Amino acid sequence: MLLNKFKFKKKLIVAPRGELQVNALNIKKTKKSIFLFLYKVFKLYANISFHSTDIIETNSIKELFNTNDVTQLQNAVKINNFNPLTKNKDELKMIFVSRVSRKKNLHFAVSILKEIKYNIIFDIYGPKEDITYWDECQNIIKTLPKNVKVTYKGSLSQNQIVDKMREYHCFFFPTLSENFGHVIVEAMQAGLIPIISNQTPWIGLENINAGWDIELEKKKKYIQVIEELYTMENEEYTEKSLSIMQYIHDKLDMDKLTIGYIDFFNKILQEK
Repeated sequence: MLLNKFKFKKKLIVAPRGELQVNALNIKKTKKSIFLFLYKVFKLYANISFHSTDIIETNSIKELFNTNDVTQLQNAVKINNFNPLTKNKDELKMIFVSRVSRKKNLHFAVSILKEIKYNIIFDIYGPKEDITYWDECQNIIKTLPKNVKVTYKGSLSQNQIVDKMREYHCFFFPTLSENFGHVIVEAMQAGLIPIISNQTPWIGLENINAGWDIELEKKKKYIQVIEELYTMENEEYTEKSLSIMQYIHDKLDMDKLTIGYIDFFNKILQEK
């Protein structure tokens, strides 16, 4: 931004991608505070247009950067169509797919499982972005009861993710913050029941029989929901799987979104 401000002076699009949410700002807080200070001192907002993906991020941008030049468009995603998943009573295979980093809150997910009394499988996929953080997670994993099996499975290529998800029953992702949550959308399309935090755009899921978004402070609720899902009969589970797939397909209007992006980029080009 500094180089563009004083040399190139081109129109820039800035997409924070969830880094302005409260929980995200608290990670590497000093570094981010310095940037915000420089942004204001050097008036870096000239020739900048912001892209957000939900109303929470839009409001954060307006407040932190004192600008109204914000275009809100959700992320574009590949559309998948599957049959709803099935599950036997008294079984639960859970999956986590994301970077292993503090923002994704894997240690919280693992610590929740310490309180589970049933036989649970929890498989972790994703690059170990923060090795020190992964060591913290491993230390918690070592303390888990024998009925909980947690395994790190390595990384997946993008075209493997949804098919791999179909081998599980539940997407467990109590993230600290997501501006969109591409992997959450993939899990929903795969028919997985999401158990996620309420720090994403995908909220109110329990009210529509499509999973759960839970406050991070409500640890007992996470435990209750996991155990409820474990004991759930197949008919009820399949109904919930179908409900979440219908919900996400209704939310993803790709034709309308494509037009929105074209209009956004044309606007930027006209302002150059």
